[in-house]
Amino acid sequence: MFHFRGILYGIVLGLIEIFIILLIISSSYKVEVTFNNIGIEILWYIVIFFCVAISEELMSRGFIFQNLYKNSNKHLAILISSLIFSLLHSFNSSFNIFGMINILLIGILLCLLYLKNMNLSIPIGFHFSWNLLQGPILGFSVSGLNTSSIFEIINKRSDDFPFSDFGLEGSLISTIVLGVFVIYFYFFNKDISGKIKGSITISNNGVK
Repeated sequence: MFHFRGILYGIVLGLIEIFIILLIISSSYKVEVTFNNIGIEILWYIVIFFCVAISEELMSRGFIFQNLYKNSNKHLAILISSLIFSLLHSFNSSFNIFGMINILLIGILLCLLYLKNMNLSIPIGFHFSWNLLQGPILGFSVSGLNTSSIFEIINKRSDDFPFSDFGLEGSLISTIVLGVFVIYFYFFNKDISGKIKGSITISNNGVK
C-alpha cells in the first residue's frame, strides 16, 4: 500500500533539492523571476505528473529494480535499473550527456529512497515533486518537455540558460547536488545502508 507520510516525505525532499539547485543557479547567473497567471491547467498538470510518477515508479522501482534486487548483486541492481531508467528518457527532446548522468543519479536516489522502508511511496512523492516544481511551477523543461507555468525564471545575462532545452536535469549544478544527495542516502542513512549491505527478503508484490 502507498503511505501518505511517505509520499509527503518524498515531496518535501524533492522541494528541498530543487530549492538548493535554484539557490546555486541564482548565485551563478543573474536571474529574474516573473509571475504568470495561474490557470486551471495547473490542476491538470498535478494529476498528469502524479500519474506519471506512479506509473514510472511501478515500472522502474516496483518491477525492474525489485526483480534485479532479488536475483543479483544489490549494487548492480541499483546501477542497472537506474541506467535503464535513464535510457528510457533518451527519446526525449534535447537529451544529452548531462541529462543521462542526472537521470541516472535520480534513478539511484529513488532506489535508495525505496530501500528506506521497502515502499514506493517516498520515490513517488519525490518523482512527483521534482517534475511538478521544475515545469508547471518554475517554468523549466521537464526532461525536454515544455509546459505552461506559474513562474518563469529568466537568465538576464543571456537569451537562456545553457541547460534550458532539457531543463534542470541537463545542468551540471544538478549533477553536483544529486551526487551529494546520493552519497548522503547511501553512506549516512543507516536504515538504507544496512539494508543494502545486509540480506533482505522482498515480497512478490510490486508495492508493499
